[in-house]
Amino acid sequence: MLWALIGFALGAALPVGYGIHLKYQFRDYVASLPEDVGICGMPVLGYLALMFVGGPFCGLIGAASGLVAAAINDWWTAIRT
Repeated sequence: MLWALIGFALGAALPVGYGIHLKYQFRDYVASLPEDVGICGMPVLGYLALMFVGGPFCGLIGAASGLVAAAINDWWTAIRT
């Protein structure tokens, strides 16, 4: 279970971190615009989807990889002894 939790954290860290980076990049872009200018909201949906959909999905892939790594480790330990 520990390997799965570590895999989930490592798998989800990259998309969530990149989503946070895009959030601050969009905030700086909006701050650089003159007043009374319309702003499209699609970049907001992009980084929110990346953080709240892509992060957990990649985390599940990382958790599955962690479970496979734990099974291989248990198998290898059983063979060596």
